[in-house]
Amino acid sequence: MCRAPDTPARRTRSQTSKARTAARVADEFGGTWGTAAIIVFSHAVTYGLYLALEGDTSPLPQSGEGLGAYADRVAAGLAGAAPTLAGLQLYGGFVLGTALLSAYCPGIPVRGRPLPSLGGQSLDYVCNGVAVWWATLAVLAAGQVTGVLPLAVW
Repeated sequence: MCRAPDTPARRTRSQTSKARTAARVADEFGGTWGTAAIIVFSHAVTYGLYLALEGDTSPLPQSGEGLGAYADRVAAGLAGAAPTLAGLQLYGGFVLGTALLSAYCPGIPVRGRPLPSLGGQSLDYVCNGVAVWWATLAVLAAGQVTGVLPLAVW
């Protein structure tokens, strides 16, 4: 009896390992639904904490409170949570600065794990997170000492 070349009995060990790795990678964080749940839940927690700390109200509906009253109370509590131009500039500067530091700070070179999407090839990485962390702290300290960007702005 002949078997097709792609049956499990004819696969090599590396092909089977690659297939298992690809299946495991596709299901990280529970796949699409798990990732979406993490995104929604993390934002709900963030806004709930904001409501409790800055909005002086509970993020949960009160006993006997109607949906309209609850929505009005939450909207009033979140009125100060809108992004500002200064916030966008601070966040954009932080992201850009971190990207530049990540590209140029020294670190330990490390070979990554084999990637199924690259046919089992590995990528090379520079583990420079500690150097980026200390450089970020130095920049923030310089901004505070010189008064150019006091930490109270953050």
